[in-house]
Amino acid sequence: MRTLFLLLAMLASVHFGMAQDAPVMNTNAATANYLVGDLEKLDKLELTKIYISKVNRLMTIVPYIPFAKLEPKNPTDIKIPNNNANEGFMRKLESSLKDHNQQTDASLSALNPYADKKNIIESILFLQQVINKIELIGMGMQQSTF
Repeated sequence: MRTLFLLLAMLASVHFGMAQDAPVMNTNAATANYLVGDLEKLDKLELTKIYISKVNRLMTIVPYIPFAKLEPKNPTDIKIPNNNANEGFMRKLESSLKDHNQQTDASLSALNPYADKKNIIESILFLQQVINKIELIGMGMQQSTF
């Protein structure tokens, strides 16, 4: 029942997000859901920070989509054998994601302010929808559910 409620709440925020003015916020800034009206009030630098947080969130969770557990702490979390090799692979993946996100932060911080504000807003909203759908998978929902 809780899962159904979360699904309906997320779908409603995506569907009605274009017309509302009040943000629907989660506790994690990278997964916060923004609405067009809220984003239009922000300047490009603030939008760039939000965009970067969305890109980083996406890059952090994408590798774990097949495991339906988006932020595993160890191999057991994703139901693979807990051994030194798998722990090493997970550490390498975490390290490479951290390096990638740092490089992306630096590059997008310099480049994104040159983009059209409308395009930045549309990109944030797009990434937000993608992240929301991936997080539903991470909660154990099947893709056919949404």
